[in-house]
Amino acid sequence: DDIYDSDEHRREVVAYIVNKCAGKFRLHAPQGEAYEAILTVQSIDIAQKYYKLFKEYVAGGNVSAAIKEKCVDFPKVAITYTVTENDEKSILNQQAMKDALKDYNAMFDTNFALDSLQAYNTNLNDRLARKKGRYKQRREQLDIVIVVDRLLTGFDAPPCAILFVDRPPMAPQNIIQAFSRTNRIYDKNKLYGMVVVFQRSAEFRTAVDGALLLYSNGGTKEVSAPPF
Repeated sequence: DDIYDSDEHRREVVAYIVNKCAGKFRLHAPQGEAYEAILTVQSIDIAQKYYKLFKEYVAGGNVSAAIKEKCVDFPKVAITYTVTENDEKSILNQQAMKDALKDYNAMFDTNFALDSLQAYNTNLNDRLARKKGRYKQRREQLDIVIVVDRLLTGFDAPPCAILFVDRPPMAPQNIIQAFSRTNRIYDKNKLYGMVVVFQRSAEFRTAVDGALLLYSNGGTKEVSAPPF
């Protein structure tokens, strides 16, 4: 836990996502046709730390010239999580979400606040799904959304081609649901989704193999997934 729950580890993850994943995002595609990603983490606290680190990394001028050449405003990052009112971290979480909403409003000329959080989440979902015409334009698109558990089940966003995972293995049903977010048909270039795991690879391999066996009635001949 000390290795993975550290800003040193998270900074390496941010650097990898931003500067080593142009191919996964298909940043060379025509404007508005690149893919997008979800980064899932273990807790709201870690999600907030990642959001801050992404902002610092980009503001620090760390996005490579090669990436900027492909997509000048990459990466556009947002965050979503459940905001409560009555637990001990409510005030801190509310303030962090206020800051994130301010960034989002500046990025897309919107006007969301804590009292319109449901509307924000709806807008975020629509922006990721790109099913409405306006969201097919690059200026209206996101690249990465940081989540804990939101958007990992029952969410259909065909342009979402990548799931970044920086958390311990989830329960079998949650693994299948989360991994499946990436496999919606989008265009002729998206033949499959991609999952990138940043920690506990041996544990994840065991967990993924177990989940595939469980949800394919004990056999994997019909499972369209490569070895972990």
